[in-house]
Amino acid sequence: MWTHRRILRISWKEKTTNKEVLKNMNLNSTELLRSIKKKKLSYFGHTKRHESLQKLILEGKVDGSRGRGRRRKSWTTNNTEITNMRVNAAATLAMEREGWRSMASNLFKEKEPS
Repeated sequence: MWTHRRILRISWKEKTTNKEVLKNMNLNSTELLRSIKKKKLSYFGHTKRHESLQKLILEGKVDGSRGRGRRRKSWTTNNTEITNMRVNAAATLAMEREGWRSMASNLFKEKEPS
């Protein structure tokens, strides 16, 4: 956003929202967000299908004690919010490669962000 504001010569003192800046640039900010979410879901499916250290970490089977303070939003919670599915349902669907890929690619075609 900083780059776009520089191109349009909008001062940081001006009260211009990010949506207005993107509208002036004729851009859609959700394209980058969509591609990140799609890649995240594909990596989730990849890690669920393979036996690896990443799968153990993803499932939370790591030794040690928890840190102080509020818990950070976990990666699986974020994926649950993206897919609107429970973790177990997403994990079983991820075991079917073709089903998971079609779900991940069609997830963002159905709904347009507001």
